[in-house]
Amino acid sequence: MMIDARKHVAAFVTIGQSPRDDMVDEIVSIIDRDGFSLPPGAFVQYGALDLVDEAGVADLFPRRGANDCWSQGSNGSDCESL
Repeated sequence: MMIDARKHVAAFVTIGQSPRDDMVDEIVSIIDRDGFSLPPGAFVQYGALDLVDEAGVADLFPRRGANDCWSQGSNGSDCESL
C-alpha cells in the first residue's frame, strides 16, 4: 500500500502488529483534549511485526528468564518478543 506522506501528519508505531486502533484512538483523544486536532485519516499506523505471520511471531517468543516485550497482534492475540 502506497502512503501519500503529504496527507498524514502523524505516524504511530507499535512493537507488535498494526493496526492498533485501541491504542491510537486513546492517544488521539488525548491529543484532541489537549487542544490539538488530528482529523480522521491524518495519521498512519506501522507495526514492527506487520510482515510476520503467526508462526513467525511464535518463533519470537522469549526463552525462559529472558527480558521480553508484550504487544497485541492485529487479530487480537497476545504477542511477545525479545
